[in-house]
Amino acid sequence: MQARNERGQLSRITSFPLEIIPPWYRSIWAYLVYGLGFLGLAYGARRFYIVKEEKRQARRRVQKLERERVVAERLKKANDRLREANRLKEDFLATTSHELRTPLTNILGSLEVLQGMMEGEETEFLDMIEENGKRLKRTLNALLDLSMLRSGEEDVELTPTSLDECVERVASDLRADAKEKGLSFRVDLSGAPMWADLDEQYLEQILRNLIENAIKYTDEGVVAVSTGTAEGRVYAEVEDTGIGIDEAFLPDLFEEFKQESRGRSRTYEGNGLGLAISARLADQMDGAIRVETEKHKGSRFRVEFPRSSEPAEASAEG
Repeated sequence: MQARNERGQLSRITSFPLEIIPPWYRSIWAYLVYGLGFLGLAYGARRFYIVKEEKRQARRRVQKLERERVVAERLKKANDRLREANRLKEDFLATTSHELRTPLTNILGSLEVLQGMMEGEETEFLDMIEENGKRLKRTLNALLDLSMLRSGEEDVELTPTSLDECVERVASDLRADAKEKGLSFRVDLSGAPMWADLDEQYLEQILRNLIENAIKYTDEGVVAVSTGTAEGRVYAEVEDTGIGIDEAFLPDLFEEFKQESRGRSRTYEGNGLGLAISARLADQMDGAIRVETEKHKGSRFRVEFPRSSEPAEASAEG
């Protein structure tokens, strides 16, 4: 700023600094607050969306759980009905088998008396009746055993058992059946003491089923029974040169009432229970049944159990 007097003289230049301050809503602090407010709004909007989505997902989960609960209740009721129906079926099966077996035993007993009294051609008819009666009795026994195994009523009493002795006993009983079909029947025992904790009655039933099947499904050749040990387990093997089993049928081999030949085309009679019962019995004694087979060339069944130590009384006798 400069002034001039009446004589035209100029004064010294003087400055007056002026500072214009912006309003508060345009200050740096205001803009900082605006930025923080925008970020807060954005964060709030995002949180609102997330919470809303979580609530929607929660409602969906609740609806899904409710549907699953309803389905589970329906399945439980259906399962209870099936279990009850199965129990009634097993009870009926056991009762019927028992009621049929008792008179059948009496019939076979009377038939034995008649066979001693008859001579000539009449005995052929009696023999035929006896053979079919025994077959029916075996079927009833198998049904009764299966029913008891399914219901869990079968008691297993495990005691130290000599596998060789049991195999030799069962093989001796069935040797005549093999001879009658013209088969070579071999028994090869290990000779060394082989003991396992088993139920002797059930072990005999398993061995009988395996050997009878080998004889039944072998028309010519050999049925061989052997025993041995492997990897801490004792085993009995039944090998034959019979018809063998198709590989496609192996998954159903130990299923109840399953047979490779069905309907009117069946060549061999049977109810498909022997192997199923044997597998269940072996499992209850911590054992297993394995099979190697080739169609038209024969089969080898092995039943094996964990080996146990020889009982003290057997060692003393030895």
